[in-house]
Formats: sequence, C-alpha cells, structure tokens
Amino acid sequence: LQIYSESVGRRIVGGASAEVDRELVAARLAQAQSDLAAARSAQRVAVAQLARLLGQPLRAEDMETAPAQAADDGSGERLPPIDEFLRLAVDYSPALRRFDADIEAARHDVEQQQAILWPTVNLRAEHQRSDAATSVVVKDSRIMLTLDYAPDAGLSTGASANAAQTRIITRQEKREAARRDLADTIQNDYETYRASREQTRSLKRTLDANIAVLASYDRLLIAGKRSWLDVLNIARELTVARTALADSETQAVAARTRLRLHTGDLPGISIYQPS
Repeated sequence: LQIYSESVGRRIVGGASAEVDRELVAARLAQAQSDLAAARSAQRVAVAQLARLLGQPLRAEDMETAPAQAADDGSGERLPPIDEFLRLAVDYSPALRRFDADIEAARHDVEQQQAILWPTVNLRAEHQRSDAATSVVVKDSRIMLTLDYAPDAGLSTGASANAAQTRIITRQEKREAARRDLADTIQNDYETYRASREQTRSLKRTLDANIAVLASYDRLLIAGKRSWLDVLNIARELTVARTALADSETQAVAARTRLRLHTGDLPGISIYQPS
C-alpha cells in the first residue's frame, strides 16, 4: 500500500489517475496502519505477560516468530494414532496419577477400618527348663491362646469403613470424569492439528493464486484496463489470505504443542513411566 500510495501520486501528477484514487489508497493505507498498530500492541501485552510468568525480562525477539517452519518440522502427517496419544496422556497425566494415589490411600483406610472389626488372636508357647534363681530344675511347657476384641463406642468402625468405601467410589468416578475430559481434549487437539494442516495447504494454493492475480492487475492498471479499486480489492484479498495462512499455521503448532504437553514429550520434561 505504501508503494501504491507513491504510484498513485505520480499517476495523478501525470494525469493518469484522478484525485479520488489518492483518497482511496490513503484510506486503505490508514486502515492497514491501524491494524498493524493493534497487532503490535497485542504483541507487547503478550510479551509482558510472559515476562511476568517467567520472572525475567523478555523481548519479542527472544521468541520464535516463524510458525510455518515449526509446523513443517516433519511431524505433518506422521502423527501416531489417537489411541496411542490417549494411552500416553493417561499414563502421564499428573491429575489422574493423583486420583490413583487418593484411591489407593482410601483403600488402605478401608482395610484398616475393617481390620478393627475383627478380634486379635495371639498364640504364645513357653517351655521352661530351669530356675536360675533357686538352682531348682523345673520343666514346664505351656501354650496360651488369647483373644482380644475392643470395638469402639457404638461400633462406629463399621460406619467409618462404609464411609471410606464411599470415598473410593467417589474418587473413582471423579477419575473417570477426568479421564473423559482428557480424552475429549486430546481428540479436539488431534483433529485441530490435522484440520489446520489441511487448511494450510489449501490456503497456500489460494495465496499463490492471489499473488498471480495481483501481479496481473498491476499490469492491467498500467494498461488502463483495471481501476485502483480493483487493484486494492485484490491486494486486500491477498492480505486476508496471508493472515489466514499464518493463523492456520499457528493453530497447527499450538495443537501439536498441546498434544506433546499432554504426553510429557517436551524438552526438559521426562515422560512418566508407570510401574
């Protein structure tokens, strides 16, 4: 648009364009500058938020700014089956592992409470051969069986055991709900990645077509067979296509990164190996 602004100025001086064409180009240029300013403002806000999260200064230049390259990291169509992703995610999930630990602890509570309901049986065997104090040889053998039973007041242990069993069921239900949520998330990210990759290929073809059309319109404008409005409209379509392509590539990178996060497959993060 900057180039078009300079070009229309020269054409007006030469009498090849009307003054209204300058206003048309200036309006489109002002809108583009406004959009760019808004994007830069959003970038500064995002960088500031990341810096606060990291607890250290951060610049936009410190981060990757080429999602297209990241999307073409070789992982394109070679994703493992979704069932494999789900299995790895379930094995790695810290939330599910915490539920497993809580369920195991609740099972121990049940066993402990149930054990109190039973009496304690002790078997003791003795064999005495001599009495060292009196130097009298004594031979004596005995076997003792004792039975201890001390239920708590009102036999409330049974109720406690039932409550502990209920906690197990509750935690199992919560774990299953968390597992389903995780499966839904994996499914959404998996499909988002695949759809974004397919959309990226389609948008690249659209972008190439728009570039060719704009070049043709530039030539036709010089020949007087196209107006500035025609050229600016196809230029806008080209910008929209480029933006859509960048968004699609970014969505693919984000979805792929989330899938890797769910399975712990990121540098510096070790994958949990269940015993």
